[in-house]
Amino acid sequence: CPPAQAAYVWSSPVARTQATSAALVQGMFPGCNVAVNHAQKSQDRLFHATENGLAPLDPARTKAAILHAMGGSLDAARDRYAAPVLAMQHVVGVPSTCEQKTCALSEQPWALKEKNGVVKLSSPLGVGAGMSETFRMQYAEGLPLDQVAFGQGRSAEEVSRLMALRSAKYALSNHIPYIARRGASQLLGQILLALQPTAAGSPPGTQWLSFVGHDTNIAQLRTLLGFDWKIAEYPENDAAPGGTLLFERWVDDHSGAQFVSVAYVAQSMDQLRSLSDAPPYQVQYPGYAGKALMPLKGFVAEMEKRIDPSATEVQHYLGQ
Repeated sequence: CPPAQAAYVWSSPVARTQATSAALVQGMFPGCNVAVNHAQKSQDRLFHATENGLAPLDPARTKAAILHAMGGSLDAARDRYAAPVLAMQHVVGVPSTCEQKTCALSEQPWALKEKNGVVKLSSPLGVGAGMSETFRMQYAEGLPLDQVAFGQGRSAEEVSRLMALRSAKYALSNHIPYIARRGASQLLGQILLALQPTAAGSPPGTQWLSFVGHDTNIAQLRTLLGFDWKIAEYPENDAAPGGTLLFERWVDDHSGAQFVSVAYVAQSMDQLRSLSDAPPYQVQYPGYAGKALMPLKGFVAEMEKRIDPSATEVQHYLGQ
């Protein structure tokens, strides 16, 4: 077991994420009773900064940023993603009984809607992305292959091809720089403080600190870092189940100089499906200046430039 105060977990308050946190500490520190700490759901502004009021999005800037990512218009996005929408529709079919005016995925309208200051994209991407993720989990959880994606997900490669709409959804949301900067500034700021454990307001000064959040958090941090990766069969920049952004602090024994390295680590779909003990895949962040091992002070200074100060606040942790 780790020494007292040597391991600390701060989880999103969402139930499934707390379950992930519990499994993580039980796997790494079995029988050691490492606590899983979290805020109340309505008070969580670390993993849900935008939803809980710390980093609200300006409607006009949000709409402009989404349209830019689309290629300038809703029509441009509709045309760009028409093929993967039809491919998904071919897999799932069209409901034989449906009370909606348009039931086929390809017939779902595209619109940018604003309600109470919140801009939302209405399109086939939301439902299609959910289907993609469901198929991936079917494969990873070990369902018989004839039950994965209605028999059309018989390999990791086939499942990956069905994930295009998930990639599209992220391209038009959490991979947009403005949205990512607002949503992830608080989390990136806490990571920077954790890398400097003597800094005022830093998270618990442990040797092993884990923030357990969501794929949206990974996606937004990836965007702020400017970090691209490709893991096994997954689409480029995909936040895979169980994937981790790993920040490591290194110290030169001779000079005392401190450095940081960053990597994205995840198991492939086949590793998940087979419960493999093989090492996960790891992609190294090339560094903000082309060097993977970055001086700590330089890394912190560069990343602080990417943080929106108006989307941050003092973070309070249980047990401090």
